[in-house]
Amino acid sequence: MAKRKPKKPPTPVPNPGWRLFKTAAKSVLALGLAVGVLVGLAWLGGRAGTEVAPQSRYTVAFADIETSAPMGQDRQTFLTEVRFLNDLPETFQSVDPKLSERLKAAFEKHPWVLTVDDVGVSKQGRIRIGVKFREPALAVQIGLRNSELRAIDRAGVLLPTSAATAKLPALQNRLVTTGTTAGQKWPDPDVLRAVELVILYPCEKIERVVEGWQITQAGGKLLRIAAP
Repeated sequence: MAKRKPKKPPTPVPNPGWRLFKTAAKSVLALGLAVGVLVGLAWLGGRAGTEVAPQSRYTVAFADIETSAPMGQDRQTFLTEVRFLNDLPETFQSVDPKLSERLKAAFEKHPWVLTVDDVGVSKQGRIRIGVKFREPALAVQIGLRNSELRAIDRAGVLLPTSAATAKLPALQNRLVTTGTTAGQKWPDPDVLRAVELVILYPCEKIERVVEGWQITQAGGKLLRIAAP
């Protein structure tokens, strides 16, 4: 009598849920590896920047910054004042990732500066800063006895003492000391109105009168403008 061959056990049917789990696990593992690589590269890049920053070839003197200067000043004097106002060191690192932001904020604190348009850092470490300066518009009398003439700009901001006043229209009214310092907007509404008027009507002097304003133009021509 012939022996029967033993039956093979049935082949198990793959569980669909297990297959999906394995696929998802592989995707998560691949994503985790990719994130790890990116984090590692970022860490190495930051560490490299930190290590090369102190090297002398990345050190730039503040006095070597390339920029223009306001009227009545030279570039070195202007840069010295910017440093003093912000208590900055004599040198800095051109590879500092926040360098542009810091320099922009520092220059905008100077009373002559209206805006900082651009901060450029070349591969050679040269710094170029584009600055737009305030424009003097009116001369006003200040001091305990109104003995000092100072310039204010088109927005009514008091300019530094270096701003020339000889060719500016002068406000004739006697003004008392206000405590306003360079870079601050003049608080007197009459002064601000005078600035608006001399921009509209170029003149030699302007005066507040009972009826409004009296403007003296070149050649002695008088204009009277009623108060609003």
